Amino acid sequence: MSKIGGSNPIAALLQIASTFSADSLNKVISQLDALRVSYVEALKNDKAEEAEAEAEYRHLLGEIQSTRTQVTSALAEARSTKKAKEANREVQYSKRDAAIEASTQAAANILAKENEAADELAQWGKEK
Repeated sequence: MSKIGGSNPIAALLQIASTFSADSLNKVISQLDALRVSYVEALKNDKAEEAEAEAEYRHLLGEIQSTRTQVTSALAEARSTKKAKEANREVQYSKRDAAIEASTQAAANILAKENEAADELAQWGKEK
């Protein structure tokens, strides 16, 4: 345009526009209108798709939060169960150790009684 109109861009635009026929201008205007309509439709579709994508994104965020809550709850429950089982195991170990100690003591007592009985039997045999 600077070559055609020099320092006057409006004159350059008029010179270019005057070279078109009315039919070709109407054709260009029609095509521009079709392009505008297509653009507006595409924009509407894009907005609708973006709204759907955002809704899906928010839904997925909700599901992730729900899953996170469930996993955290399950982890806390598992840890609690583990602690309870470990405490129960320690109680069972204590009972086992006490039973072993009692059994060992009972065996020692039986052995002592058997030795005492053998000594008394030997003593009784000497007295007769």
